[in-house]
Amino acid sequence: MTPVAVVEAAFKRWDANTDVVADICSRWPLVDADVDNDVRPRVAQLDFLVREAVLSGAACAQMVLEQPCSLVNYTVKVLFEQNGVVVVNKPEEMRIDLPRGEGRRWPEERTVSDWFFARFPSTKARFCNQLDHATSGILVMASTKQAAGRVARSFETRNVRKTYLAIVLGHPTWEEVRLTNQLADGEGFARRVVESGGEDADTSVRVLQRGTWPRFSSAEAWVRAPVPAALVEV
Repeated sequence: MTPVAVVEAAFKRWDANTDVVADICSRWPLVDADVDNDVRPRVAQLDFLVREAVLSGAACAQMVLEQPCSLVNYTVKVLFEQNGVVVVNKPEEMRIDLPRGEGRRWPEERTVSDWFFARFPSTKARFCNQLDHATSGILVMASTKQAAGRVARSFETRNVRKTYLAIVLGHPTWEEVRLTNQLADGEGFARRVVESGGEDADTSVRVLQRGTWPRFSSAEAWVRAPVPAALVEV
């Protein structure tokens, strides 16, 4: 199936206007998207969120309309591999593995462990750092106990520095700030800030760049008009 056919079928399930699907799929990055490895699993993920009442069908359709990139990047990409150490870029909304006793949340769900086992059959994936399922970024793994030990020592001696990057809407009035809040589980899979009774969270945030999002302002490329946004380091 083509991206158009997959997205059109999804829009029908979501009771959304299918007239815009061909236009959506003509845009980068969907025009060259991998249907089986990216588009189909991403659509299945959105279907799951609709079934769980985390998102409405209308919200899913609107997100795809405004952010076609939400239907791509479901593939683990290797950044470095040497002497038993494997560094990859983990896609957003992908779990690194399945918790003990828990199955897949939808049939097409894939994990980083699935990718690792396909690349290194019969080898245990040793995760040297952790990333939440919603977070994309660098994940370090080891295929041997010795390699895992070397990486662990690098973290312990602070030879490795971890930072997070995020795009926030609006232009902060500050250059750097320290946020002290309490977090608690919210509806669905989200966490929220609470006044009391939550888990302490102390976060430093620094503005790296101010601009607009999406970066492209062409009406042919994006439905949403660019809005002020900033790239921050957390």
